[in-house]
Amino acid sequence: MRMHSGPNDIFGDVSEGVPNPLIPHVHPYPTRYHGPIWNQPMFTKPFVQTQYASAPYAGLGAISGTNASLLISVQLLSAAASGYHGYKRHGNSPTWGLLWAALGLAFPIVVPAVAVGQGYGKPEKKG
Repeated sequence: MRMHSGPNDIFGDVSEGVPNPLIPHVHPYPTRYHGPIWNQPMFTKPFVQTQYASAPYAGLGAISGTNASLLISVQLLSAAASGYHGYKRHGNSPTWGLLWAALGLAFPIVVPAVAVGQGYGKPEKKG
């Protein structure tokens, strides 16, 4: 076992017997004491933005113009109808009305269909 290290030792001067933790060195694997290996992958090809990443292909199939107006009106109508149904079905509860309205806004076709299936605006049967 060596008693003294040379000047090129990975731990620096250990003549006192204790490695200096402040000396940076390359460790073969990352540990909590020695830090990560800073070798980063290098990409050799340039970044190219795809033509489909911008309008009219950005988000939800490019809903714009008349289609957007139609979708928004259907969502708002669904939210209003679903909110009314939730309010009446659960004993005039505003909380249930808001919940049903939010669901009607998020799912404008499914929630009104469920409301019709439950009996639109009729109170829930107990028992």
